[in-house]
Amino acid sequence: MEDLEDRYGIATCPYIQNQTGYKRHMYVKEHPRLINEIPRDSKRYNTFKKMRPASEQSNSTTKEDLKILFKQRVLKVSRANILAQMAAIVWLLKRSFGPSLL
Repeated sequence: MEDLEDRYGIATCPYIQNQTGYKRHMYVKEHPRLINEIPRDSKRYNTFKKMRPASEQSNSTTKEDLKILFKQRVLKVSRANILAQMAAIVWLLKRSFGPSLL
């Protein structure tokens, strides 16, 4: 710990007393090494997108592409079951016939 203190001056940090953490707005132009959102349509973004589990892929396809789950609130279990079955049928049709159909 003393080595860290000597190298980085941790005790002089103004946020050391805040145990819950902090946030700070920083500009990318001033700090170009900040980690930002991965640009879409890049090779890295597509690699991460392909690594998602199947359930997450199907949920995002159903919600964003097919617009079936646009209504978030469903009060009855029977209605939720019907909605889930419709979503599964449309999702399987989309996968079967390709993106040109839908």
